[in-house]
Amino acid sequence: MLQGAVRSGDWKYVKIGEQEFLFNLATDDKEEIDLQVEHIDTFKLLRAGYQKWDAELEPYL
Repeated sequence: MLQGAVRSGDWKYVKIGEQEFLFNLATDDKEEIDLQVEHIDTFKLLRAGYQKWDAELEPYL
């Protein structure tokens, strides 16, 4: 299963397969509380950054 992540300050976007998560590492260092609904703008911003980075990678074989 492919996975990846991007971080900005205390925020971390994580993608594992088709699942996506947003964590605030300042308050949740164990990455247990998904905040994507409560912080949709941050989620969308980090997801866009991840997607841009992912599109620039060589295909995974």
